[in-house]
Amino acid sequence: MEKLDNLIIKLKERAETHPNLANIWCRYIEIKKEKFELLIDQGEKLLILMDNMSDLSLDTVMMLMLFKQEMDTLNNT
Repeated sequence: MEKLDNLIIKLKERAETHPNLANIWCRYIEIKKEKFELLIDQGEKLLILMDNMSDLSLDTVMMLMLFKQEMDTLNNT
């Protein structure tokens, strides 16, 4: 994440001469970074779960993914 943080710093340094571009890109990177950090947290939780349960069938995994996608869609409307 250090490269992203450095990129944000460099963009903010240019905000005086290019405020629109710098601000939009900073916000875009921050949003993507937050989502990536959430993904890492979810992956770490999955590792803990995997230590305490047996593997799921591909059909079950697909069903859970579709269910999650549907819940995300409903929560965003």
